[in-house]
Amino acid sequence: RDFVSGIRSVQNMEQAIQTSRHAIIVLTPAWTESEWKSFEGVLFTTNDPVGRKRRLIPVMLKDCKPSLAIASLTYRDFREEAKWDSEWPLLLQDSYYGTLTQ
Repeated sequence: RDFVSGIRSVQNMEQAIQTSRHAIIVLTPAWTESEWKSFEGVLFTTNDPVGRKRRLIPVMLKDCKPSLAIASLTYRDFREEAKWDSEWPLLLQDSYYGTLTQ
């Protein structure tokens, strides 16, 4: 909804990433096979290459094999719906904690 019409999608993505405190990557086989995944990951990790600001928060929704850069990050596990109630508060805590360390 925040993307501006008439601007290249890449520019809209770059602007969104630059102004976001956090991004949640939902890990699925479709995401890992997407041509855009590498681009989005590079854009988001450029300002935080070692993850100290915890700007990129992975969520594993379906079994998949993300790139080594993403796989090296601890993710929240949403693969089993029965665990969602316990994972949601942790995910919210992750995003809150990241705002305190910036």
